[in-house]
Amino acid sequence: MENRIHTRSMTDTLFSKLAAHQANLKKNQAQLAYCNEAFHTKIGYNDIVCKNTASTNATLPKYKYFKTITLEDIVNLRANLDATNKDHLFWCKKIYRFLEFRLSSIEERIQKNYAKKEERITFIQNVVTLLLEYYTVTNDSRYLSLALKILRKKPLAKQGFLNSQCNVQYSYNIVVVHKLIKNL
Repeated sequence: MENRIHTRSMTDTLFSKLAAHQANLKKNQAQLAYCNEAFHTKIGYNDIVCKNTASTNATLPKYKYFKTITLEDIVNLRANLDATNKDHLFWCKKIYRFLEFRLSSIEERIQKNYAKKEERITFIQNVVTLLLEYYTVTNDSRYLSLALKILRKKPLAKQGFLNSQCNVQYSYNIVVVHKLIKNL
């Protein structure tokens, strides 16, 4: 019973401005880096239409370190995500492990790749979207849990990383997480 109350208060806080996020997403959906149509169909969210600029047959470079991953790599991985592809599984597991153990240092690690704050925000939010999409493909709740942890991380919020006015991808992630939790 106690866990149920805690979960309820957590979701109430996280989704307190859900209507504003839905409106922001509807108004600015063309700004999303990539929309995975199969993902939307799977979770029952077909209200969104946006441009898809990622190649559906792009090959990923060999994974080295989290700090060397680019937004293009994340978007290409999202566009081609396949639970049977060993490279995709390897990338997702490495990203998960890094974020699980080094989440506190994520901002300083990506500052080397992205000079502008807006680019760093877009990168982090697309990583969260990747975690959510991987969760739906594999049903591994650790990825959903980590995505929620990032979305609720106060130091990132204080620095504007979780601000829907700066990035429509955050609104997208909030709407998707709400949909996923409702479907549990």
